[in-house]
Amino acid sequence: MEYKKNFSPLQLNLGIQYSEIAPCTELISCIAYYWEFSSELSTPSQYQVVPDACVDLILNLNSEGPVLISLSPTSLESFPIQPGDRWFGIRFLPSGIRRFFKMDLGEVKAQTSPFLEIFPTEAKELEEKLRISNSFFNRIKTCDLYFSGLLRKKVLETDPRIETSLKEIYSDFQKPTEKLGFQISSRHLRRLFSENIGLSPKEFAKVLRFQTVLRNWKENGNLEIGEGFYDQSHFIKDWKKFTGLTPSSLRKFR
Repeated sequence: MEYKKNFSPLQLNLGIQYSEIAPCTELISCIAYYWEFSSELSTPSQYQVVPDACVDLILNLNSEGPVLISLSPTSLESFPIQPGDRWFGIRFLPSGIRRFFKMDLGEVKAQTSPFLEIFPTEAKELEEKLRISNSFFNRIKTCDLYFSGLLRKKVLETDPRIETSLKEIYSDFQKPTEKLGFQISSRHLRRLFSENIGLSPKEFAKVLRFQTVLRNWKENGNLEIGEGFYDQSHFIKDWKKFTGLTPSSLRKFR
């Protein structure tokens, strides 16, 4: 299943130097892209993380800290950054990280935590490889080789019920979850989504709706009430929850 055709996650990336590059062809159904950013400010600041339904593995290249796993928030979250910080990350598409690591995302207690607490051997190996890669280009090559190797060694398939659900929600994020194309209870569906994506089906659909509006703003400059919002006040309330900004205050960044 090629999630890449259906969904390409976005972040606001305001006030930072930011780059992103797609992975090799073998990985595009699991990894959205590799990214790197550095702060442009001379004082400590906050990186604003908006919901995107993805899971990231991230590393601060200018500190001795470990590789971290970061789950998508359900509302705006702030991540402290220091002057001169340079962060590298691997952004996995929804359920993509489970093609490499067998884990229950619903059991990850914190939004951001050391990956070595879950997979100590793999986290250490990945960190060592990234530490000796001396450029963004080389870190991408390192990750392409590392994750392609993992994909060939492991046989971790995505649950077909999750595959079906994602396809249906990507094509219509307003579709009631009870009408998804298979017969399981709502409780079972929520458990499957929690385990595979770290969100409930309704939270996931809500994030997709937000991401659709965000893409329209980034690509066309249009920040208008989108499909699935009941009215303007509902749209403004959700937009502020996801970005920390009102639509009118965000327009000045274009």
